[in-house]
Amino acid sequence: MSGDKAAAYFSRYLALRDEIWIAFEALVRRGARFPELADVTYPRGVNPAGLSRDTEGNSWFYANELLANPSYQLHRGEDLIVASNAVVFIDEAGTHHRLEPDTLDIHWLAQLLDAAVYS
Repeated sequence: MSGDKAAAYFSRYLALRDEIWIAFEALVRRGARFPELADVTYPRGVNPAGLSRDTEGNSWFYANELLANPSYQLHRGEDLIVASNAVVFIDEAGTHHRLEPDTLDIHWLAQLLDAAVYS
């Protein structure tokens, strides 16, 4: 693969990543429901009591709602998010989970956006 073609793929990846970040900000500002539930994982090392753990030891739960935060903002540095701020998900039992999402996990963000029904 030529260097030009590889650079084109990387540029397209960065454009898609930026688009997903913008859509995620909008999602948090509006809030959303997840009729089919959304898989949410706490950041590595944060393991609240009572939650299941995946094969890597990370705590996770199924969310059915993301609370709206009209002032939510991702803080961008040069080509990365330097702070994502906490968001609040609600699980099936009504428990509120406040966590900073992994904004580098573009795959998870895309799945979350696809699963969302806006409030």
